[in-house]
Amino acid sequence: MLNYIWASMMLMSAVCALLTGRGELCLNSILSGTKDTVNTVLVLAGLMALWSGIMEAAKEAGLCGFIEKITYPLLKFLFPELKGKKEALSAIAMNITANVLGLGNSATPLGLEAMRRLDAENKGRKEASNSMCLFALLNSASLQIIPTTVISLRAAAGSKDPGWVILPIWITSLSSLLMAVISCKILQGAIPEKGEKRRE
Repeated sequence: MLNYIWASMMLMSAVCALLTGRGELCLNSILSGTKDTVNTVLVLAGLMALWSGIMEAAKEAGLCGFIEKITYPLLKFLFPELKGKKEALSAIAMNITANVLGLGNSATPLGLEAMRRLDAENKGRKEASNSMCLFALLNSASLQIIPTTVISLRAAAGSKDPGWVILPIWITSLSSLLMAVISCKILQGAIPEKGEKRRE
């Protein structure tokens, strides 16, 4: 559906440009835009390769395992319904660790595996469990030690200090993550899962 929307928008733009006598200007914009896109992609590819290499080195150095050990006790607190479900908690911890380290390629399959395990714990119900909802939230609003994508985009745009945004991103993302988790926990208490009694 989204492809149809974008295609219709581009078609309407081209028609408007022709009807208003700005066809040449539209063509020049397309050519300059494609050139800028290629340059941006090349810069991003190099920077992303650099940060991915750094993060992989950190992973091999044991940073991944260290973060996983730190997050595991916190996850047991956030997911009390998974008490004794070590495999599910371990899968969640690995996904969060990959997200924190900015290892997007590793985080995706780990997230799918974690959700598969949570779905198995959901015992075939069609509605998502509290654990599944909370994990989806943690996975979407995760905190990264180094926000490689934003830094790469700033560097590609010619920023003199592309890494300046790290601290503000930490503050805003951590604040939003905390508020999201608190809101999720409040709603979980107000709207119990099927088979559970509402908390007084």
